[in-house]
Amino acid sequence: MKRFLPLAFALVKFVSGYFLVSPAYELHRDEYLYLNQGQHLAWGYLEVPPLIAAQGWVALALGRGEGWVEF
Repeated sequence: MKRFLPLAFALVKFVSGYFLVSPAYELHRDEYLYLNQGQHLAWGYLEVPPLIAAQGWVALALGRGEGWVEF
């Protein structure tokens, strides 16, 4: 039971975050930047950590929806 408790908390966190996002808000300018970096992957620059660009690429690969970006 102790092994499943952190997994249950993580699941509740992600599911509640998906349903609590207000549709009144649009994407932030940084989120648009991350999506653009996902289109132009550049590894090794100090200003652009590679994981952010990879996460942007994953969001684009999953359908370019705002839900995937916020997830």
